[in-house]
Amino acid sequence: MVGVFTCFLFFFPDSTALLPLQYVVFFTPRYFYLFIILYLCFQWKNAKKIKRMILTTLIFLCIYLLDFQVNINTKVAFKQKNPTFTLVSINIGEGIELKHLMSVMRFHDPDIFTLQEAGRITNIDKLDSYPFQDCKGNLCLISKYPFEKINSFNNDMYKGYGDWAAFYKIDINGVQINMANVHFPSVRRIFPRFDGIKDIHQNRTLSALLIENWAQSKQNVIIAGDFNMSVIEGIYQQTFKKYQNALSDKGNGFNNTVDYKYKGIGLPSVRIDHILLSQNFNIEKALVLEALGGDHYPILSSISLKEH
Repeated sequence: MVGVFTCFLFFFPDSTALLPLQYVVFFTPRYFYLFIILYLCFQWKNAKKIKRMILTTLIFLCIYLLDFQVNINTKVAFKQKNPTFTLVSINIGEGIELKHLMSVMRFHDPDIFTLQEAGRITNIDKLDSYPFQDCKGNLCLISKYPFEKINSFNNDMYKGYGDWAAFYKIDINGVQINMANVHFPSVRRIFPRFDGIKDIHQNRTLSALLIENWAQSKQNVIIAGDFNMSVIEGIYQQTFKKYQNALSDKGNGFNNTVDYKYKGIGLPSVRIDHILLSQNFNIEKALVLEALGGDHYPILSSISLKEH
């Protein structure tokens, strides 16, 4: 029965009646679907023809919900004339310290960091290799390249605190990049009783539309941060599907970005942190890094502008 309702989500993504089921399906840790696949495969052996067709459909649906990336690069490598730069994005709200960020700097040498829930981190200004910094409103951008902050959206509109989006123009070797650092409204308080689910869904939809409206008039667009949404969720599909997703297009494996452990064992959770890019970028590398002590994993992508 759950499988039948899940199928309806793909045909009626805007259905208010199906909102609770939508949030359960899209925010269920991915390991759960592994168990469902195993169960359905066991049932398939003894099923008749029509039931096998239904079970097969449900198996493929669960495989889709696993959000497992397989990207095999068959292109011949060539040297880009445009410089490559590396971006790391991470929600640091669970107490990540500066020393943990510095370990990422030593091993990966990223050019730009976008940080969310960054209000408690201290001594950022002492990072000499990142002279350009903006850490206001609970969002933080630190960069080796000069930038200009253009605007920000405050969480007052959602009765929260700090900023949920900040917009920048970054000058990378004479090329202007338009970047948004985002932290969309959380879905945590929906569960387990689904209190205020309509309001939260509307807030998340509005946030996505505001970011999309900003991006439509810009070139060389990067949107990075904690989206609090899966790539298979209706809001994402309707608003951000036309952008390249670094992990979707270049990553391999589950690439979950929320740290979920059961008795110390890491299990596939959900992928709600993203780096989105306009189509004029090359994605040269994308991966999820080791946890730094918080409940989110950092995501890294090395990118360059395509040659005209």
